[in-house]
This record gives sequence, C-alpha cells and structure tokens, in this order.
Amino acid sequence: MKAENNTRRLLIAGGGTGGHLFPGLAVAEEFLGRSEKNRVLFVNAGRPLDHKILNSRGMPHRTIAISGFKGMGFFHKIKVLGSFPLAVKRAVDILRSFRPQVLLSVGGYSAAPAALAAKMMGIPILIHEQNRLPGLTTRMLSSMAAEVHVSFSGTPLPLADNKIRITGNPVRRELLSCRKKRRKAGDSLNLLILGGSQGARGLNQAVCKALPMLKDLPIKVVHQTGTADFEEVRQHYKKLEIRADIFPFIEDMVSCYAGADILLCRSGATTVAELAAAGLGAIFIPFPHAADNHQYYNAKAMAEAGAAVIFEENELTSQHLATTLTHYVKYPDITEKMAGAALGLSRPDAAKHLTSAIMAHMSGI
Repeated sequence: MKAENNTRRLLIAGGGTGGHLFPGLAVAEEFLGRSEKNRVLFVNAGRPLDHKILNSRGMPHRTIAISGFKGMGFFHKIKVLGSFPLAVKRAVDILRSFRPQVLLSVGGYSAAPAALAAKMMGIPILIHEQNRLPGLTTRMLSSMAAEVHVSFSGTPLPLADNKIRITGNPVRRELLSCRKKRRKAGDSLNLLILGGSQGARGLNQAVCKALPMLKDLPIKVVHQTGTADFEEVRQHYKKLEIRADIFPFIEDMVSCYAGADILLCRSGATTVAELAAAGLGAIFIPFPHAADNHQYYNAKAMAEAGAAVIFEENELTSQHLATTLTHYVKYPDITEKMAGAALGLSRPDAAKHLTSAIMAHMSGI
C-alpha cells in the first residue's frame, strides 16, 4: 500500500484494559517521535477506559462494535459470531480511509476483526503479547502475523522461532530506573499498595485485616484502593490511627514508584513491566479470575528471578501478610535484592525495538 508524501501510517488495534493499551501508547509515542510526518490511529471496541486514556494523550481513535467471546454463555457467543462480519466490514472501511502500511495488534477482542481485514487487504500484521501466557486474540492471529513480539522468554506459541521476537513490554520512558535510592538498616519501609485502577477487593480486605499487626511497625503506606473500597479502607486506617496516603486512583505513578521500597499488588502485564523498568520488587496477589490465570504466570516470571513473592488470593491471610512485611522491615537487604532482580528483567528499549520492527515493514517509503 503506497504512502503519500513519505507519510508512514500505523494502525494500532486492541485495548479494553490498560494492560493492552499502555504498550500501544508507548509505541505510538516512539513512532510519532521518529518523524513529524508519521501518523497513528487506534482502533478499539469503544470502552470508556479506551476513550479516557486516548483522549488524554491526544491520540485519534475509531471504534468497532465487537464484544468479548471467551468465558461467555452460548447465546452471547452466537451473538458475537453473528456480529463479526459487520465488525470486519467496519474494519475494512477504517483501513481504506486511514491507509496504514502496518497493523499492530496489542490484544483485546477488537484486534481480531481489524487484523482479519488487514490480512484480506495485504497489510502486514505485527502482534505484541504482553502476558507470559498468550491471550486468545494472540493465539488466533499469530499464524497470520509477520512477527509476534513477546514480553517474556518462553512464551508458548506454536510458531517458528524466526517469527517470535523477545522484545519486552513497552513502558513510558520516565519510569525507567526511576527508583534511585537504596534502603538501609533502620530506614522505614515504604509500602505501595495497588489494587489496579478499579481496585481489588480481596487485596484491600486482606490489608485491612492485617493493619492491627502492622500499626506499630515503621512502615509508610501509600494505598490505591479503587473507587468502590476507598471510604471503607480509609476508615480502617483512621480507626487504628495509622498514617497513610490513601487514594481511589493515583495519576502520578512515577513519583509513587520512585518513593516505594516494595509493592503489594496484582500482576497484570503492565504492572509487571513497570516494576521491572522502575527497579522494584513486589508481593504479588494475582487476580484469580483473569483469563487462563495469566496474572499468575506473569508473577511467576518475576518470582523465578528473585524479584517477587506470590500469594494466591485464596491462601492470603492477614497473619501471612503481616509476617512477610515484618520480615522486610527488619531486613532491608531483602527488598533491595528484589529491586535489583526486578531491574535486571527490564527491557528499557522495548518501544524502540518494536517501533523499528514496524518501520522495517514499511520499506520503500
């Protein structure tokens, strides 16, 4: 597909969660930074989160009417299958209008009709998979892709090795090695608790139950609760007279990462990549209902490197959590070793490498 005036156009398909969208944004920013003539368009299913994030970054985007398939009931699956031809037609119209030279799939159900349309139109497809265990969209589309870029070595895909690239998960540049300090003996433990942008009720409840055993420890807490649990969690801290910075949602994650010594959090792909980039260890409580339990496998990659410990949510007790945090308070060298191991997993040039791969498929422009 010929470009006009040497303009390179990239269509990024997918979204629905921050884990899918943020890597695409990191690539878009790198791609646009390569030339003022470059253009990017995002295509997604129109979830409020997609609109909010893309509008805040000034990224143009279009929507395709499609919904999730996996884990749904029989009649919902029939409805989705029935709507798929219209979704592909919508994708063809968008591609004809925007004229991209490459389509990048970042996962999420809107990527499937867009990629199929690109295949029909002879547009090269590249895939980025954020999770250690590939999602359904990646597994479906991988055979038609020119390249599949993965975040973890050992990602299981039934492809020839020459189609798989271990690129890492693109993150914002300002996160790279943002934690400069080292914790020493006698220093308080700076604990950052993240339940995800929507919160994590099981995680929040475990923390609240453990607070009485933590109140006399030298711990400074920053806690993102999610909107639903904010007031309840705030009251727990207040009742026990524990000083903490509590927020329903944190916008400035860079400052929070820079000031933390250890995280207590879920293990979505973006969180895992950001912790590695920042150089921070973690206590992971994987979301037990994530598709194919992929959060557990993300956490396992960090734990195998010595950068994290994993608590399954159904095994997490307040006593277990309190004992672990007490241990970290007493022995700062443990959290520092975890931080170093996390940084060792970082792939700071992931966005650059993926952008270069995309532009290589725009040869002749």
